[in-house]
Amino acid sequence: MMTTPTIILAMVLLILHFLFNMQDKKSNNLTDQTMTPIGQIDRNPTIKNLDRGYDFMPRHAKQVGARMAILPCMYRGYTCFAKIEF
Repeated sequence: MMTTPTIILAMVLLILHFLFNMQDKKSNNLTDQTMTPIGQIDRNPTIKNLDRGYDFMPRHAKQVGARMAILPCMYRGYTCFAKIEF
C-alpha cells in the first residue's frame, strides 16, 4: 500500500482534513481523514475516481475558502483541476 502524505489544513469547525492517495489494486483512491481537537481520527468515505484516467495530485492542492480546496489532476496528459468542498 503506497500513500503520498499530503496535508490540507482545512479548518472546518476545528476539524483538520487530511487528503491523500491510497493505492487500491491498480487505481488510486483519494482518501479523506479528519482529526478532531481531542485527537480522534475519523476516516471519511473515499473519493473514488468515477471517471477512470484521472490522477489526483493532493500534494499541490490549495485551500481557497473555509470549506473548499482546489486539487490539480492529470487526465490523458492534460492538467485539470477539481474543486473539493468539505
